[in-house]
Amino acid sequence: MQGRKATGTGSGALLLRKERAGSPGSRPADLSPDDDRFLGAVACRIRGRRLAPAVSLWLESVRPLSFLGAQAMHFFTPFVRIFCCGNDWSRLAGLMENPAHLTRLLDHLADREAPSAGAGA
Repeated sequence: MQGRKATGTGSGALLLRKERAGSPGSRPADLSPDDDRFLGAVACRIRGRRLAPAVSLWLESVRPLSFLGAQAMHFFTPFVRIFCCGNDWSRLAGLMENPAHLTRLLDHLADREAPSAGAGA
């Protein structure tokens, strides 16, 4: 059983994922390179809105419920399509069904935060 190490470093980002099986920056075998780029783009959009620490915290806290959250995303797809393009929403919902893909999104968020963490304040 691997332990989790919480660090109290700045920017509000959780660094609980550092001691997991596999390399933290590696792409899961069942995730295509195109889907990995898509998750990177999602992380970039989140970071562009300066929500990366909040999203990281929220995703870490609801990790055990990721499959149910993905199903809720599928349920709300018709409503989301009224306001914006639902194709990306549907694709993200499908990817979030797999916990390894959620971990990869969190890795992308952590990678994107690293350069700006030292430049702030």
